[in-house]
Amino acid sequence: MGSGKTKFVDDARFMDGPGRSHRRKGSRTGSETLDALITVLTTQLREHRYLKDIAMQLTTFSDYSLRILIHASLKAPDFSTVGEVSSRFGISRNHVMRIVQFLGQQGLLHNVRGKSGGFTLGRPATEISIGQVVRVTEQNLTIAPCFSEESQEGRCRIEPSCRLTGILKEALGAFLMVLDGYTLQDLLQGSRGLRQLLGMGEASTQ
Repeated sequence: MGSGKTKFVDDARFMDGPGRSHRRKGSRTGSETLDALITVLTTQLREHRYLKDIAMQLTTFSDYSLRILIHASLKAPDFSTVGEVSSRFGISRNHVMRIVQFLGQQGLLHNVRGKSGGFTLGRPATEISIGQVVRVTEQNLTIAPCFSEESQEGRCRIEPSCRLTGILKEALGAFLMVLDGYTLQDLLQGSRGLRQLLGMGEASTQ
């Protein structure tokens, strides 16, 4: 079992091969901000007598999505570009392009094509909760096979009388509830430090 620390795992939507990580040295800025937020939840889980060793996992797709949204929040109302996000976070341009397109389809980003185009937030940072982002970027929040009502593969014999399913659902609910309590705007507190780490100038006054 895990140590209770939130982990980012690879996502088949942009993996080059099984288990291959695309995270690079020096590209932790965005996820460090998120990790500070997640610490609140993991502390609570460690205190739960049933959940001391459970580790919550987010895909790399969610990790990168949050970094891109943080960048767009810092750059707003000016447009961000795929190239600058790729350079500042050390993420493949192809990954950034796919995620930007996806977030645009979800209404979280407003994307403009063309030479002078780019992307910005689809709505104010105060109206985008971290929980909402995780719900749309995570393809599978069923942290145990018994969570799925569709697939019978790997179902447990004791499931009808097992209390663990309810406990895990409680843990997942607590995880999302904490994330629902924070918005992108909350991640921008102390944004001067974020701007310096990302090599960005001062916020636009428009």
